[in-house]
Amino acid sequence: MITLGAFLVFCGFFSAYATSRKAIPVSHSQPGKWFSHDPKRSKMISLVFFILSLALFICVKGLLSGIFLFTITLMVFGSLIVILTPLRLFSPAVVFVVFALLFLAEFILV
Repeated sequence: MITLGAFLVFCGFFSAYATSRKAIPVSHSQPGKWFSHDPKRSKMISLVFFILSLALFICVKGLLSGIFLFTITLMVFGSLIVILTPLRLFSPAVVFVVFALLFLAEFILV
């Protein structure tokens, strides 16, 4: 469940990053194109992703631990997206493969 929450944080921050006017455009992928063409809807979607991930973290870890985990996850993925998106390292296939492997590892090890 932690991986699912992390994936929601990643999707939320990526959609919020794609609507930024100061950031390098992320229109090299289909989701990036859609997010940049419809910024109002993208900001609402990112807010929904953030609220869902926060609720998931709180349900799994408790109130204060869930808020802390959400904050740390948001900072980590925010930094990675800001640093690695201009290098065009995030394609939908790479993101899904990485999170699928993390999801499998979470259930195998727990």
